[in-house]
Amino acid sequence: MIENLRVEDLTPSELEVYKFIIENYMHIPKLGISDISKSVFCSNTSVLRLLKRLGYSTYSDFKYSVKKSIENDGYEKAFNANLAKDQIKEKLYTFDNEKIVEICNLIKTMQTTYIYGRNMSSVPAKYLHEVLMSLDYPSILLEWIDVLMPLSKKSSEGDLIILFTEHMHSAYFPIIKNFKKNNSKIIWISNTKINKTIKDNVYIFIHAKELDIFNKSNSSKLVSLLIAQLILDQM
Repeated sequence: MIENLRVEDLTPSELEVYKFIIENYMHIPKLGISDISKSVFCSNTSVLRLLKRLGYSTYSDFKYSVKKSIENDGYEKAFNANLAKDQIKEKLYTFDNEKIVEICNLIKTMQTTYIYGRNMSSVPAKYLHEVLMSLDYPSILLEWIDVLMPLSKKSSEGDLIILFTEHMHSAYFPIIKNFKKNNSKIIWISNTKINKTIKDNVYIFIHAKELDIFNKSNSSKLVSLLIAQLILDQM
C-alpha cells in the first residue's frame, strides 16, 4: 500500500497527506477524511487523489484496509509507521537550527535563488520551490545537472544555490568550485555525508540521512522533505 507509492509523482498537497498518513497510521481508522484535510490544510479532493494513487476508490475503502492490516499483520505496519514518526521527531532535534535560520535569511536577501534536484531529489526541491513562490519569494527550479555547469561559470555573489542530492557525486565538484570561485552561496542537502575534498567550497551542508523503516526507494525523501518544511516554517 504505502510502500508501493512513488513519492516523486506527488503534488505538494498530496505529499502533505502522504506524510500525515505515515505519521498517524494507527489513528486512521478513527479519523474522517475531513480530519486529514484540515490537519494538512488541503481539500478532501487532494486526499482522495492520493488514495486513488494507492488503489482505493473511496476513503471508506482505505480506512477499512488500514484497520484490517493492523488487525491481520500483528500491528507490524502500525509499529513501522509509529517508529518512523519517532525517528522523524528525533531528526528534528539533530538539525542545527542556526543553519535553518541562516538559509532562510539567505533566501530573503540574496538576489537570485536556484533550487536543484533531479530524480527522487526533485521531490523536496519542487516542494520548496512551489511553496516559496506562493510566499512571494521567487526562485528558479533546476532539474538537470547539465544546466548547473554553465550556470556555475556565469554565477555571481548575489546567487544562492540550494542543492538536494542523493549522493555526494564527484560530478558536482567542479560545478561547486565554480560557484565558490564566483562567490555564490552553496547550500547542499544530501543523503550522504559531505566529501572532505569539497567541504570548504560549500557554505552550508546538511546531512539528510533518510529513514530505513519503509522500502528505501519509496520513502527516501521524507527527511529531505522535513528539512524543506523546516525552512518554510521559518520564512
